[in-house]
Amino acid sequence: MRKIIILTLAFTLLLTGCGKQAEIPKTAKELKMEKAGQQIDNYKNYQADSNELTKIVSYEGMNYYYASNGKRYTFPNETILLSWFPNLDITTINQAELDTLYETQLGGNVSLRPGSLMITETDPKTYLITNDNEMKIFGNLTLLENLYGENHEQYIIEIPNKFYTQYNNTGSINQPEQIPQISLTESIDQNLGF
Repeated sequence: MRKIIILTLAFTLLLTGCGKQAEIPKTAKELKMEKAGQQIDNYKNYQADSNELTKIVSYEGMNYYYASNGKRYTFPNETILLSWFPNLDITTINQAELDTLYETQLGGNVSLRPGSLMITETDPKTYLITNDNEMKIFGNLTLLENLYGENHEQYIIEIPNKFYTQYNNTGSINQPEQIPQISLTESIDQNLGF
């Protein structure tokens, strides 16, 4: 009888990992939620490439990015600039001369950094900016809060309506598996397609 008890105890310890509680495998939904959460954490902890900062100049409060295609692109407003460089002190941007700006053709606008949350002045929906200037509506606010936290409002960037058309609406996000893979290490040049 003593041998049976010892063998049962040994077998139980072996099954439970020598006293550790056995891990229950995660469901596919939990794994997708975890992956989406890691992606959002990467967004929150983003550190801009210091080489990109050297490509930014300012003239009379307007900020420009000199892209690798030889053109300059406008940051439509300060919040879009700060989506790329969250810790930037605006006063440290090099000031440009008007003659210098004239030498470089204007190529267009810089858009929000992929991974940003966006609203517009007249649309209360929250959009996730993905690669290629695409946006997806967060149709499930609980999912949004689970990913970005209860204070998710601090990550939402409001843009003027006139810049809304820069983005293509590609649907909504109601489940973790609907969150596309976003390249968070993408540079402005890559985001512009260069």
